Amino acid sequence: MRHTISVLVENKFGVLTRVAGLFSGRGFNIDSLNVAPTQDPTMSRMTIVTRGDDATVDQIVKQLEKLIDSIAVTDFRDGEYVDRELVLVKVAVDSTTRPEVMQITDIFRAKIIDVQPASLTIEITGSETKVEKFIELMRPFGIKELTRTGKVASRATDFRPQALCLTRQKRVRQHPRLSVRAKQRHNNTKPGAAAHHNAHDTTWQRLISAAPWKKW
Repeated sequence: MRHTISVLVENKFGVLTRVAGLFSGRGFNIDSLNVAPTQDPTMSRMTIVTRGDDATVDQIVKQLEKLIDSIAVTDFRDGEYVDRELVLVKVAVDSTTRPEVMQITDIFRAKIIDVQPASLTIEITGSETKVEKFIELMRPFGIKELTRTGKVASRATDFRPQALCLTRQKRVRQHPRLSVRAKQRHNNTKPGAAAHHNAHDTTWQRLISAAPWKKW
């Protein structure tokens, strides 16, 4: 079964390696992987498309949720979502095939972004089904080069940042390693500040005061 997984992570080096390692360690191939910053430059969103049985993918999702740098993980197979993919395809043409290629491009609402004597470079954006159909129609003419961004997906329903913040706070409380690191970062940022905390303050209260997501 094909799965589309969205992973919201902290924008740090090494995060992509750890995420990809979870799949390679279980013998899963990643069909496509797209990573880019979100509206918050400290976070990035990964959209991963893979194939596998439900039980194994569920275990991968649980392991992704336990990663220190992961904030939220969503397996879109059961929920409503919208997805798009951008493709650049260079098609071989001549004086006889050029009009037909241009007509198909117009039908699919694609764009011709480069014209050469023996080729056309076409940009097409849409769902995976639309892209695959367009590529199949171009194959008889001869595809010289093909570049795909991979699928990007987003929830079709509203998702409140407050819910994300609470999800992350709950995960941090249950993750002792992250709590220790956050406390260390807080102490390094403000030397001696820990000594001034009230004795009745909990570790979680100190963590919240230093956490970067407090600004949410």
